[in-house]
Amino acid sequence: MAILGLAGVGLVWLVRLYRSWMRDRRLPWTVVIAPLSVTVAAVVFVVVPTPGSRDFERAHGEMESLALSMLQNDDRRVGPTVMGGVRFSTVSIVDDCVLFVDSRRVSVVYDSGWVYTARCTVDPGDFARLNVLSDNWAEFQQGN
Repeated sequence: MAILGLAGVGLVWLVRLYRSWMRDRRLPWTVVIAPLSVTVAAVVFVVVPTPGSRDFERAHGEMESLALSMLQNDDRRVGPTVMGGVRFSTVSIVDDCVLFVDSRRVSVVYDSGWVYTARCTVDPGDFARLNVLSDNWAEFQQGN
C-alpha cells in the first residue's frame, strides 16, 4: 500500500514538474529534493538490517538449543525468557513447531517472532506473514 502511495505522489510530482518546465522553460535546483530524499530512504530501508533480523542472529544458537530440548523433553511451554539479549514472552510447541514470540514485537493485533520447523511442516495459511530464514527457521507474524 505504501508503494502505491509513493507511486501516486511521484506521478503527481512528475506532472507538476512537467507543467513547470513548460511554463518557465527552466527547472529550479529544488526539484531534486523530493526524489533524492525518497531514494535515500529506500536505500537505507534496504541496506540497514531490521532489529528483528539482528535479534535473530544474536539469539539463534540459544533458540535452537532450547527448541531441541523442548521437543526432546516434551516441554509444551516456557514462560518469559531471555536468550542472546532478546526477551521472549512465550516459547511454545504447536503441532511440533516451536514458536518463539518476541516480547518487543507483540501487539494487541499480532504476535511476531520465529518458528523452529525441524520437526514440522508449516502451513503459511496459519500465519499473517511467514518469511523463511533458513532450512529450519522462519519469521512469523500471527493474529491474536
